[in-house]
Amino acid sequence: MSYHNRFNIASSHGETLNLVVVDSASRAIPSIVTEHAGISDWVDKYSCGIVCGCSVGGLEKGIMEAIEQEEHKYESMKKNCRSLYEEFRPGAIASQLMSCYMQLVEKEDD
Repeated sequence: MSYHNRFNIASSHGETLNLVVVDSASRAIPSIVTEHAGISDWVDKYSCGIVCGCSVGGLEKGIMEAIEQEEHKYESMKKNCRSLYEEFRPGAIASQLMSCYMQLVEKEDD
């Protein structure tokens, strides 16, 4: 079994939104992210990767979990990647920004 391109590894002590994880999700590649990365909540929410501790040992544990992953669970993570991507795709973000802008404009008109 080849592990090339099976997982994206994104270790971070505090990046708010790791766009590499979103990009990987758009290609159905699950991610291993550290718990302090802002995107970790979404990886957990959508079950599209592995959230691990923010240390060498934690990252090692996450990588080992990925290597030992049963194929059906990995395939499920791959499918779930689409949901994370859909939340952060450019069109979705643009719609959310327009909605916020329109709410501000409406408040100014009151």
